[in-house]
Amino acid sequence: MPLLVLYAIPGCGVCDQVGKHLTDMNIAVTEKNIQGNSGLQPELKTKTGGDLRVPVLLIGKKVIAGYNAEKLNLALADAGYIDEEAKTDVKGNISE
Repeated sequence: MPLLVLYAIPGCGVCDQVGKHLTDMNIAVTEKNIQGNSGLQPELKTKTGGDLRVPVLLIGKKVIAGYNAEKLNLALADAGYIDEEAKTDVKGNISE
């Protein structure tokens, strides 16, 4: 499975939602705080085609900007992190 990297800043509610979504699903992620980090900001811009907005989740080379639970679950399923046949809610609970 590809590595997950979350670019975020402290105090960002949407960043926290992405992190909580992954935590609730027991999926480990490497978080990179770009606030005031002159090395990470150009790195993020390179990954996003010039954008310097957070949150951005990298699933391998796939870029997921912002937070949309359904879009995130589909990307996680494509990467093999969750069962793509299952319907998974924001808390990671499987529903029929």
